[in-house]
Amino acid sequence: MKIMGLDISTKTGWAIIENGRLQEHGLIPTPDFMDAIMEDYRLLKRAEHQATELASLVQSHNPDVIVIEQTNAGKFRTAQNLS
Repeated sequence: MKIMGLDISTKTGWAIIENGRLQEHGLIPTPDFMDAIMEDYRLLKRAEHQATELASLVQSHNPDVIVIEQTNAGKFRTAQNLS
């Protein structure tokens, strides 16, 4: 079984695990969108870029399962996860 693990944040990390062994890993580089005028536009462009890169990774690695790390917003993220 091939598993793709994702840690989605400002610097999105990914890993491919096949038959219990790490095969590949990396970070999706995030270009600097500081030349944009509005903050909302920068966030939108960053999200669009990451979505495109993630789609490319999924197509090239063809995982059986994709696992995404749970994220919580806020200052004390680890304390917020009560599950």
